[in-house]
Amino acid sequence: MNKKVLILSRSFRAGDAITTLNLFSRCPKSNLYCVSMVETEFALNFNEYYVLGNDEVLFRFPFTNLVNIGKSHIATDKSVANDNKKTLKRIAYENLLLPVLQCVDLYETRYKILLSDKLEKWIVKISPDIIYTSIGDIPMAHFVLEIHRRFPNIKIAIHGFDDWLSPTYKILNGARHRKQAEILLKKNLDIATYRFTSSEKMALEYENRYGYVFRCFPNPVKLNTFHATAKKSLIPNIVFAGKIGWHNNLAIKDMVAAVDNLNRKGIKVQFDIYTDCTLEQVRYFLGVVADSTVIHKPVSNMMIPSILAAAHALFLPISISAVAERFTRYSMSTKMGEYLSSGVPIIYCGPSSIAMTEFFGYKNCAVVVERPGEQYMEEALIKVLAGSEEISKMCDRGIELAKSYFNIELVSQDFANVLGLWE
Repeated sequence: MNKKVLILSRSFRAGDAITTLNLFSRCPKSNLYCVSMVETEFALNFNEYYVLGNDEVLFRFPFTNLVNIGKSHIATDKSVANDNKKTLKRIAYENLLLPVLQCVDLYETRYKILLSDKLEKWIVKISPDIIYTSIGDIPMAHFVLEIHRRFPNIKIAIHGFDDWLSPTYKILNGARHRKQAEILLKKNLDIATYRFTSSEKMALEYENRYGYVFRCFPNPVKLNTFHATAKKSLIPNIVFAGKIGWHNNLAIKDMVAAVDNLNRKGIKVQFDIYTDCTLEQVRYFLGVVADSTVIHKPVSNMMIPSILAAAHALFLPISISAVAERFTRYSMSTKMGEYLSSGVPIIYCGPSSIAMTEFFGYKNCAVVVERPGEQYMEEALIKVLAGSEEISKMCDRGIELAKSYFNIELVSQDFANVLGLWE
């Protein structure tokens, strides 16, 4: 009998959504369910997708006047369009109030998620065998514990994608926040049947820290078959595809400056950024960018593999800062497998102590930049665009890694076996 899986996610979108669906690709849609605060285009991948609303999400005063929460409902079969239009009130909230809330550590306590009668009846109806979650923040950690108290016989699977105990934003009393989050995570791990991570570094650290064995599952991807036929543009370009935030904005700024410097020296190159972030968010994190950098409108995830394969180089950035290092120390980007599978040279930037830097350095499948500064990005760009035999061998190693380590066929099969999805 195929087991039913309920996925709990604060906002089921972007890389986390793609990784989760790839991990569960062996599980039929009829056995997949999701609970999330946000209705996204990924709702179509589930038998039913429960959107949390005012029955479950309770904001504290004065945030009740700043956030509109709709009614709880089951998502429809229609795809959801991304609406990037924002009200003046919302823009003021994000640019003025939000940074203050984060700084004084009120951001994650501004709301809580409750197990409503409506949601409880829905869980009884679907009768899941496993609840899977990456948690991600303090309200979700409390929510998982509340569901377990009501449904103690449903097995819990916890998957660590990043060290969310240390957020990417700055907190005045970060130690206090982390201690509170540590206690909650430990309580969740105590009730879990399955404990997963996305990197070996996190698995070892979490075993030492919490006393449980963690199984590492890399972020699986479908192998990119476009690299053999992709047509390159006449002007060399480097592509970044993903979110822009505190974890990578400094590195992206360095690349913007490096590309601009090369153009000023007469070396034509373009930096193409594909992101779901709004223009307001891009300006907030990057400021005004040079003309040699192009911010593209959001594209379908289906188009990303062909865009990557057509690039002359790819950029995977993590800011070299103390805040970014704490948050990404054990993480593996959801883009790693996609980038390696493309057969295109990769420039990776990140702190020397984190899992991704160690991976790229040990596997020798990317040009690694471990120091902040546009001059180092410039050197990496020149090296990659020269197209030497060394770079060609890096690309070959990347393709082999994608086939053996990130391959969705292998990873999803192993994942299904561990969870016993067909018992």
